[in-house]
Amino acid sequence: MGKKGQSSNPLRPSYDPMGLLLEDGVIEIITAQSSAPGERHADLVAAGAQVGEIAVLAWPGGPSDPKTQHSGTRWVVARGWVPYQRATFVTPAFPGYFSGHSTFSRSAAEVLTRLTGNDYFPGGLGEFVMPRNTFLQFELGPSEDVRLQWARYFDAADQAGQSRLWGGIHVQVDDFTGRTRGDLIGIAASDKALTYFNGTAP
Repeated sequence: MGKKGQSSNPLRPSYDPMGLLLEDGVIEIITAQSSAPGERHADLVAAGAQVGEIAVLAWPGGPSDPKTQHSGTRWVVARGWVPYQRATFVTPAFPGYFSGHSTFSRSAAEVLTRLTGNDYFPGGLGEFVMPRNTFLQFELGPSEDVRLQWARYFDAADQAGQSRLWGGIHVQVDDFTGRTRGDLIGIAASDKALTYFNGTAP
């Protein structure tokens, strides 16, 4: 979409109905004013971008020393945007298939719910902590402890699937289809397992 341009205004530069929606401060058209010396898009034009192209405020790629540095966010040309992944990663890396994370996470949520008789984590809260400056692999970070919390197994499963969208690994249809199939698989696996416990397995 970034290569196509913007889809917000057919009277402005780089219009394409399949382009990005403009949002001030996040997705913008590079103008003579915004690329003037000292302005927010000046470095982009100096590096070869053209007035009229689309700029996005995003992660610019990994730092030169990922053990001691982080990249933060800055303006990049939309056609060159990359997801939060290594430079060698291609997004998506394959044609659209079910997201494995969406599928097996949702299956696990179904199985745990059936085994425990409750779709809530024990004590009502599940938690995962990413310690400051020790968790990320592409750069130093996170800059402070990040604490993920979920009330239900399904909440955690949904976020596992969403993570593949945010990483540029899957598209939304892969996530949603994986979740719906994961439900069916989890129920079938649970039913099958119970036959071994109750002695009715063939």
